[in-house]
Amino acid sequence: MHPYFAYTIISLFAYLIINWGFNVCRGGTREGIEGGGGGVKKSDPQTASKTSAPASSSSGSKCPEDCTSVKELQQKLSDATKKVATLEEEIVANTKASVQHSAAIANLTQSINDMQKKQEDN
Repeated sequence: MHPYFAYTIISLFAYLIINWGFNVCRGGTREGIEGGGGGVKKSDPQTASKTSAPASSSSGSKCPEDCTSVKELQQKLSDATKKVATLEEEIVANTKASVQHSAAIANLTQSINDMQKKQEDN
């Protein structure tokens, strides 16, 4: 259950980062373009023309820089995902080693108890 939780969190962050990148490259969210929810108001033609302009035009659009940063973020996310996978493998290995140590300690404790019983019997 624990690895699935980590994958779910990583997937959620990846979705949010990629979704944010597409919204920024597109010039705003759909609500902002349509004028809903505190976005661009339809009565302001100057602001509306900036947001409704195509992403390839240079009138206030920062898509190339933002898309580059999204690619960098995706690369960082990929690296982080690899690190998480490595850490999970190390956790599994450490857990196995811990179980082996616990078993060895239990055997040692049992041996000590047996030796003490033999000494009491003598």
